[in-house]
Amino acid sequence: MSEPSLYAIIPARVRYDRQLNPVAILLYGEITASLDTYGKCEEDNEYFAKLLNVDIGQIYQSIGLLEHRKHINILYFAPTEDNTKRRVITIREAR
Repeated sequence: MSEPSLYAIIPARVRYDRQLNPVAILLYGEITASLDTYGKCEEDNEYFAKLLNVDIGQIYQSIGLLEHRKHINILYFAPTEDNTKRRVITIREAR
């Protein structure tokens, strides 16, 4: 788990997407704040739930909504030898 960044970016196409709920919009900003130098976010849902002080179910729903609305891409990897699941979230370019 990394330290939260000082800056988050929420572009107008996300802020004003009427299909997104407030948690999804804030989550998008936290994802941008968690990007590494390669533009990838590997934080898990528990991290975001604690950071935003919301139920983990809201994070699962919001991640799915952001992906469905084509604001983010998610790449899932096969579990490792210790059965750890891994995903990488990237930001989709503006349409």
